[in-house]
Amino acid sequence: GDHRDLHLSLRRQRQMCIRDSVQHDVCRFQIAVNHTILVSMLKCQGHLHAEVGQVVITAAPTREHLNPQGTVHGGYSATLLDACMGLAVATTLEQGLSSTTLEFKITFMRPVLPDSGTLTAIGTVLRSGRRAGYAEGKITDTSGKLLAHATTSCMIFERPEKDIS
Repeated sequence: GDHRDLHLSLRRQRQMCIRDSVQHDVCRFQIAVNHTILVSMLKCQGHLHAEVGQVVITAAPTREHLNPQGTVHGGYSATLLDACMGLAVATTLEQGLSSTTLEFKITFMRPVLPDSGTLTAIGTVLRSGRRAGYAEGKITDTSGKLLAHATTSCMIFERPEKDIS
């Protein structure tokens, strides 16, 4: 099912990160964190794809994500955007560095409805330096309509020596 597809896609992504990237430890850790977020918080049914500087996450909200107004709660979109933008920044980091969100701004363009289908969240790095990284994110529905747009600033720092993976 979709949950298994997510697991297999993440396993392939981990292997790609380990094999192809000097950022393999950061990438592996960030993917594990995002796997936890997507599966447990969002009860995600979809996948995650990461390349250096860009991350794509797909997820399908369910009725349990609705707010009292009958739309998908804004926190669902915010979590997707924070994850895809933050991970996009993390894919640009050198070994031994990590990042965390300093701030992000989200603009909801259209409501996410129960029948919006699978959402696609794309996080793209705008700039990544030694102390800060900047990215933007977009969420579209199955028809390609823009539902939300966000920007983020991430602090880049040396990861503590303690093994966090």
